[in-house]
Formats: sequence, structure tokens, C-alpha cells
Amino acid sequence: DDEKNLRRRLGLCPYCGGSHSIEHCPAIARKDQYNASNSIYARFASACTFPFSILSPDGVAIHSSTDLLLDSGACTNLMDAAFATKHNIPIQPTHTPITVSSFNRHQVEIGKESETIRLQVDGFSCNTSFLIVNNLTFPILLGYSWLVKHNPTVD
Repeated sequence: DDEKNLRRRLGLCPYCGGSHSIEHCPAIARKDQYNASNSIYARFASACTFPFSILSPDGVAIHSSTDLLLDSGACTNLMDAAFATKHNIPIQPTHTPITVSSFNRHQVEIGKESETIRLQVDGFSCNTSFLIVNNLTFPILLGYSWLVKHNPTVD
């Protein structure tokens, strides 16, 4: 946190520490490098796992795990359908079905999304919603949109 604040004060990129703004950071996949309207994944990615909890409205952990994937190459946040069902996470239809390309270029149709839930990642809490997909390797994947919104320090 101190390092990120120092970088901001010095006008450096808070993501990589370079002498550019985060908008011009070469280490972050950009929307113009892929068609964000029909692709879950960017061309470039780095990923790591973090402990996480799903919290009830009063702050009590409903579920805790060490299997969340933080993936800068994914355009959006995803949740495994079986995980959502198992933990009674409310899901609803998307306004319109979304057809996307997965990392292996297969077309996937997404027609459901979670309601906004309280998520705690490595001590940081936020309200987040997810597109619901089948057969994710990890129960939850936080993508580029989450990284841009919350700008975490990843060590």
C-alpha cells in the first residue's frame, strides 16, 4: 500500500512502477488488443491464486477457500455454476445471452450472472458480480475489469 501511494505521488505507474500512467502500462492487457465484446480472454495474461471468502450481508463468512484465480488476461469476473449452486449464490438471467471466446478459442454462450455478492480477497472486501459458466478450473475468477476497478497490489 505504501509503495503504491509512493508510485502515485511520483507519477509512476501504480501497477508496474514504470514512468508512465496505468492507462499506458505495457504490462496490462488492453481492450484494444482483443475484441472485448466477444472474448473472455486477452492475448496476454498473468495469473495467481489468493485466499477468498464470500461474506453474508452482516460480514460472516459463508464460504472460504484458497482457490480464487486472479487473471489479468480474463476480461471479466467468472464463477463456476456448480459452485454458485452449492453455496446458494443467487443467479439471474443476463439481459441478453453473451457469446464469448474462451482462452482455447471455443465459443461459449453465457446466459446467467450472479447477483452482487460481498467478496473478501486476502483481507480486502468488495461487492462483485460474476458471469456464470460451467466447468471452471477455479470456483471464482477475477479478471481485468476487477483489477482496473480495485487496482490491488499483487505481490
